[in-house]
Amino acid sequence: MAENIYKDFFSELKYFLTELGIDQQKIAGCSDTEILSIEDRLGTQLPEAYKEYLKSIGKKFLFEFFDAEQMSFEDYEDINEYVTETLMETGFSFEKEAFPISHRRYDYFRFFYLNESENPDIWFFDEYPQNGEHTEKSGQTFVQMILIFFSQALTNQTAGFHWVSEEETERNENVVRDRYLKWFEANVKLKDRTRTANTDNPFVIELYERFSTYFSPENEKAATEELKKYKHKSTKRSQQRVVPEPVKITDKQSFWTALKRWFS
Repeated sequence: MAENIYKDFFSELKYFLTELGIDQQKIAGCSDTEILSIEDRLGTQLPEAYKEYLKSIGKKFLFEFFDAEQMSFEDYEDINEYVTETLMETGFSFEKEAFPISHRRYDYFRFFYLNESENPDIWFFDEYPQNGEHTEKSGQTFVQMILIFFSQALTNQTAGFHWVSEEETERNENVVRDRYLKWFEANVKLKDRTRTANTDNPFVIELYERFSTYFSPENEKAATEELKKYKHKSTKRSQQRVVPEPVKITDKQSFWTALKRWFS
């Protein structure tokens, strides 16, 4: 299992994100050639966990999953430009070979040291530190950091359901309700998956545990009860749309607003 532990984890994470519609249509992995282009520039291999991330979901900017932090292959040049400028301005130099993996709105960047571990420890670099130390160890490995982002994405996702344009409302006055129903359906499906899965991969197990913490028995009960009220048409995920039963809809907007408190 050791040879595939990171591949299996990121494959399962990709499945969850796709089913949940987090960063819909943006989940994509890098080719071997694209990953090799980075390694050729470095003159060394990337850690296995980071490579499997790139292969599975790491090509494009995932705004929702990473909460606006830029961590993709397509952001690689921008990340390095920011890091180079920051190091020049601060006069800081690394004693060991460091690899920057992200920045958040040019406030700070994350990095790990090369050639230390297949699942390296993550560090922060702060341009204006309060304690005088530019670098700080996060206390997380790369995979642990990804799992924390997963938990955050689950709790943040439904807040966006209430951002509705006039055009969307004109097309469907029940757009908020339909977003919740689609979310409920995906959560129930994934909950069933965690119950029937047979894995000893510790990272996949923690992924399931974090999902189950979010989709608690109380949330599962509320979601299941609402789903029973409506029929669904099964199509490809990109074309899915929840269809209500042919009865008069009496749901009040306040109810779906209340759900925001339950699932966030």
